Amino acid sequence: MADIMVAMMAMTFNFSVQITGRWLFGPFMCDVWNSLDVYFSTASILHLCCISVDRYYAIVRPLKYPTSMTKRVVAIMILNTWVSPALLSFVPIFAGWYTTEKHKQDVLEHPDECNFVVNKSYAVISSSISFWIPCTIMIFTYAAIFREASRQEKQLALRQGTAMLMHRHSSSGGT
Repeated sequence: MADIMVAMMAMTFNFSVQITGRWLFGPFMCDVWNSLDVYFSTASILHLCCISVDRYYAIVRPLKYPTSMTKRVVAIMILNTWVSPALLSFVPIFAGWYTTEKHKQDVLEHPDECNFVVNKSYAVISSSISFWIPCTIMIFTYAAIFREASRQEKQLALRQGTAMLMHRHSSSGGT
């Protein structure tokens, strides 16, 4: 859903800029566009992170899965996936916390442009919440899933090898 919304909300405005060569919608809609872009992109990444956590419990901790991934936990994860991006996008962008004083002045002087200029604090906080933290979680969960899958594959191969030896031994009359 978040990916579709990025395409519909963010790319539509970008398309108009590509066609006309300028921003046609004014500073308010520029903030809306930038907010939607940050919002849906962050929601998309957080969804992927939630999926990785779900898969981690299902594969690496299957006995804990029913008690760890309850309907309540899943609801909280989904709610967080949709609420936290709003706090990261709409609030700082419309409050003007995300950008520099120079950019605020540029917006007044050039309403036919829509540039997303961020200050260092917003860049660090936003990229951490939108990318670095979820990416780190996904790396660790998928690494654990890979290790578990490899372990299970080795056990399966060992069992199959043992079964083949036992079959050979019984077929040859025990000698």
